[in-house]
Amino acid sequence: MGTFEDSDSDGTCDADDGCPNDPDKIAPGTCGCGVADTDSDNDGLADCMDNCPNTPGQIGSACNDNNPGTDNDMVNANCVCQGTPIGGCDQPVLLEVQTNGSPEETTWEVVPVGGGPVLCSGGPYASQANTSITSQCCLTIGCYELRVLDSAGDGMVGGGYILRDQAGRRIIDNRNNGGFTYVSEISDHQGFCLPLGADRLIVASCDKEYWVPFEYIVANDNDAVSALWVDGGANSVQDPNTGYEMWFFSPNGDYSFRRFHSHATSDGFGPASATRACHIKINNWNSANDIPVGMLLNVRVRSRVNSTNSEWGPACRFRLDPALALCPPAQLVNAGPNNPLLSCGVTRQFPSNQKLYAWALSGANKYQFEFTLPAENFTTVKTSTTYYIKLNWVADPLLHGRTYSVRVRISKNHGATWCTWGDYCDVSIDNSPEIAGGGSQRDVMGATAEEPAMMVYPNPNRGEQMSISLTGFSQGNDMVTMEMYDLLGSRILTSNLNLTDGALNTSLDLPGSVRAGVYVIQISGNDVVRTQRVVIQR
Repeated sequence: MGTFEDSDSDGTCDADDGCPNDPDKIAPGTCGCGVADTDSDNDGLADCMDNCPNTPGQIGSACNDNNPGTDNDMVNANCVCQGTPIGGCDQPVLLEVQTNGSPEETTWEVVPVGGGPVLCSGGPYASQANTSITSQCCLTIGCYELRVLDSAGDGMVGGGYILRDQAGRRIIDNRNNGGFTYVSEISDHQGFCLPLGADRLIVASCDKEYWVPFEYIVANDNDAVSALWVDGGANSVQDPNTGYEMWFFSPNGDYSFRRFHSHATSDGFGPASATRACHIKINNWNSANDIPVGMLLNVRVRSRVNSTNSEWGPACRFRLDPALALCPPAQLVNAGPNNPLLSCGVTRQFPSNQKLYAWALSGANKYQFEFTLPAENFTTVKTSTTYYIKLNWVADPLLHGRTYSVRVRISKNHGATWCTWGDYCDVSIDNSPEIAGGGSQRDVMGATAEEPAMMVYPNPNRGEQMSISLTGFSQGNDMVTMEMYDLLGSRILTSNLNLTDGALNTSLDLPGSVRAGVYVIQISGNDVVRTQRVVIQR
């Protein structure tokens, strides 16, 4: 090589050129990227050699997360600058950001309610398209605002986010709802407060996305509220400042409305009782504040006792959608852990006589169960005339050691048309000897599938419809008797229920004569008897 040779024609002779064959190097040691060398974060390292090309520094590099409550700040594996809480974290929250196809436009920040210094922040997330990224924010007891920002002003369609407290309870759930412009935040600086309260919706009212106007959404009863109910008293003697308040809001700032139901008003619900105030009739208020059809909202609830509010409880998703209610999505049974039909997040054997159960929906006469394994490009759909599927088919078998994503849909016209698919659940297949031993497989509940079991839900029940699930009854036992007793032993309801393969998942309408109180449900068939107490709230 000649003394004055310049192989890459960049004006520097090879002897002094750290990258003699790369004319577009941007710093010594970054050769080989090609003619399109760039340094997006201006940290002196070409993007092609930078494991965090849009964040100054590399994974493990020191940085400043602008949070005075942390130290030892460094770039984490998600290319987010994050520190360690000083002296522990009083009220940590977790923000899970689901990026879309333009992650470099997405950032977020947490500030005190009403404004102030940025306490936590994250993003942009370049090179992390369509990815779930979780960051921790260390906060103290108080009230804050979460602002998710898009620099291009076209939101993050196809993405979204969830904010949780340290117990995993949702504060804001904006999954798959990134249809905003420049900023997604709760309107009027209403924000969120820590810690969360204990009040919550009943299971049947939480995460339902096909409500219709004038249905009742129901909170769990709070003992302190119920204690101030005057038995037998007219509305005029009931406390107008004790009851429950529900807050319906859009995480994107499009809508916010709070509705309070006190002991002193019926809101059209009867009979009068200590739990009447748990029920709020949707859109039974001034029409100027009506909940819009089709808008994804969150709903939270808090109790009020003698004009003193509790803290807001965890969030549930909510959508008013009368059209979807006519043909709603289905899902594997996901309430537990003591539900004998629990099928979401469980382990099963294949092939076997074990089953996966969907929630039984009114009017459904066919169910489809879809099993997918994207990593192996596997999808199979099985059709059943019942709300369950037995894991024993031949074509497209499920394999040991795999975890499948499973969703369900229903038909009300024997398969001519189908309703929309519901949410996915994970189901794992494990045929190992320690699982299969003894002839009975134990799932994550720890209960054998062959043991006769019963569940009545929702419990507490608002007194309109009661669902009953049975499993493990003798397959020769085609019918059981359901009886309902009050605590004095008087039988107030009886019905014969048909079983299929020793199982049942059905709903019964309760007559209006069944008043609020505690009851015993008894299921009997052959030599098997199962009982469960149920609280009726009207």
